[in-house]
Amino acid sequence: MSSARARPAGLFDRLRTIDPCAALICATILGVATVPFHPFWLLAYVGWMVAGVVLLAASPQFRADLLAAPERRRMVALFAFLALWQAAGIVARGEAADGRVWQATANIVTVFLFLITVLGALRRDAGFARWLLPAASIFVAIGAGWAMVQQIWVQAEYWHMFPRLYLYGRAGNPIQAATVLAFASAAGLLALRTTRGGLRLAVLVSLALNLAGLYLTYGRGPLIAFIVSGAITLVLAWMKPGRLRAAAAAVMILLAVALPTSLVLAEPVLNQLGCAQVSNAGVIGGGNEMCRTSYRLEIWHLAIRSIAAHPLFGAGPEARIDHPLGEHPHNGYLSMAFYFGLPALAAYLGLIVNAIAAALTRPAQPARRLALWMLIFTLMFMAADLANPISFINAYYLYLWLPMALALGYMPGHEDGAAAKAPV
Repeated sequence: MSSARARPAGLFDRLRTIDPCAALICATILGVATVPFHPFWLLAYVGWMVAGVVLLAASPQFRADLLAAPERRRMVALFAFLALWQAAGIVARGEAADGRVWQATANIVTVFLFLITVLGALRRDAGFARWLLPAASIFVAIGAGWAMVQQIWVQAEYWHMFPRLYLYGRAGNPIQAATVLAFASAAGLLALRTTRGGLRLAVLVSLALNLAGLYLTYGRGPLIAFIVSGAITLVLAWMKPGRLRAAAAAVMILLAVALPTSLVLAEPVLNQLGCAQVSNAGVIGGGNEMCRTSYRLEIWHLAIRSIAAHPLFGAGPEARIDHPLGEHPHNGYLSMAFYFGLPALAAYLGLIVNAIAAALTRPAQPARRLALWMLIFTLMFMAADLANPISFINAYYLYLWLPMALALGYMPGHEDGAAAKAPV
């Protein structure tokens, strides 16, 4: 199952002859961004679980490849730790008889199998890493265009009451929609370098739709994270590989994570100083959407109190924050500790840092630049929002788990000794 198969040149020819693992990734993108049917989501979800199990069980070569690179071995070890730790937490919290908790906790296995499916697609389909970017941009743009037509024009009266765009797939609220549109916008920008002719025109149109959709979500955290993480990725692409670039990456990422945190802490002052000036500024949907109160500080305070009470195993995946405007911690760092404990948070961050290191040091490809961009985006976005990322098919799979697999995956034709290019 490790042999790479040649593909036709055109994107649509590729889609007609697509590898099953790659087809499941496309279905996931469509399910999150565009398709509003639960049976479709469930089919994609079950599909990659089956594909992941088959890849691991039936292909000794794939298993050998999976463990051949140290970064992939670390990924496997960290996922194994998370699964065991969450299972231990169920027992420690006295929830061993609760089937819903076991089901929610088992999602760590499905996330792992999703990454295995992506790694399988990269190994089996030599063109997957190249055509994934324009395909992702176009697939999400279909959902964005549909949502804009329906919400701004067809449902214009409702838009004036709630002027924030959302998608009709699993990214069914404005913040999740913003993260998916950020992912697709980054994919489209990077795809412009490798596409030509009609496909490039399609990517340009999809990029315009995705950027417009991203703005119309009025998702402040995702929009800031998209811009800043993109700038960091560009700077790192210009720097020569070595310790200086690694140190620069660490410093820039830490400062980037501090930015949304600082904005939340300064929210009362910012609202007083600036937001009154932009109210009713005449932007589509109303100018004050960027200035709404987030109530993050109140919610974070409640989450921290819960973490202090349950530092090792957390409050469990079914726990809720007791706040009228937020049932989850609205912070990715607090969320993992809130649900599963501080050791789980450490392992989760280890997964992301391991993938960023791989994206920085492995051969350069647009797909790996997308991975680096989105992983930095995730670290920034987590400072201002994010519920439980270990869940049923959702936006997390596009801007976090898919980029993680792209950072770690083998890309045929680009990593065979002398054929390898410089790192990202």
